[in-house]
Amino acid sequence: MCGWSCKQRMKRGKQFFGSGKVEDDGKGPVERGAHFYRSLQIDGHGNPVNKRNAWATRSVVYVHLIPPGAADTAHYRLHMPENVGDKITLYAKLNYRKFTWFNTHFSFAGVEQPELVGNTPLTNRIKTTPDYDDRKWAFNGDISTVSGNVKAIPDLPIITIAEDTKTLRVLARNAPAPQPRTVATKEDWTRWNDYGIGLFLQGDLKGAAAAFEKITEADPQSPDGWTNIGRVLVQEGDTAGARKVLEKSLAIDPRLARTNFFYARALKEDGEYDGAIAHLQIVLAQFPRDTRRPQRTWPRSFLQKRYADAVKEFEQTLSIDSRGFAGALQPHAVLQRPRQ
Repeated sequence: MCGWSCKQRMKRGKQFFGSGKVEDDGKGPVERGAHFYRSLQIDGHGNPVNKRNAWATRSVVYVHLIPPGAADTAHYRLHMPENVGDKITLYAKLNYRKFTWFNTHFSFAGVEQPELVGNTPLTNRIKTTPDYDDRKWAFNGDISTVSGNVKAIPDLPIITIAEDTKTLRVLARNAPAPQPRTVATKEDWTRWNDYGIGLFLQGDLKGAAAAFEKITEADPQSPDGWTNIGRVLVQEGDTAGARKVLEKSLAIDPRLARTNFFYARALKEDGEYDGAIAHLQIVLAQFPRDTRRPQRTWPRSFLQKRYADAVKEFEQTLSIDSRGFAGALQPHAVLQRPRQ
């Protein structure tokens, strides 16, 4: 489990904002309002599914992950005290702990805590079923019989994956806003790229496009900035604008797979299926074992009523991954159409 830990201090060193605090001097549970990278599932009564009871899952509250090639952007809003001074210092850390505090304590020493009415245990209420688990827990069980060699609740280490510190000037409330002085350097293009991807995945398309524009300013000969601007425009439905900027990327690297993929999407939306398939073939030639290839090519073949070609694509997928559920079912949908 990962999560952000952020602190802000005034010039005189007094902290006025914090997020992601770990109780008990770094050994306890993490503040509930922290920005976590994990998935949160709940049971039928809204309890977190955290007691090895995955069968009780009834809904997923959120999934915060950063898969390979992706990014995330965390947002914080600060209230500036009147006596903050003329500078503030921001501290940010991305921390990792293998298991949550609750999971570790539940596994080693969890015992059901009786529900009391006054001083009398309540025994006639059903507190757990296959659909929910309303039980309360204490962590004072006998740890002498745990299967591990360590007969104690372990204090799992918290590892800092990344951290940074920045000092910002603070202006008076009535001071005019200063002009931004952002300098895009060639070495910073990956930072702008990750920032833009994080905004894009959150649905902030305008913010993402502005970040990707910085890549084109920093290094006009890098295809990535143009490609990602095109991706934003495809998402917005501006296929004409997307094709224009994607063609700039293709002029730099005509075989870049992701550029050809998004260019094919734009062509498909414009009804130019032959062109879309041609660009997708460039992608599939580089990634021949992509199990999602039917999703890439079959809609074009299907819309052109080339059903036999669509079936061949599904069969190619099944030769790579015979357990692919979607790949196994989609040929039947195609075969329901008249044969060529």
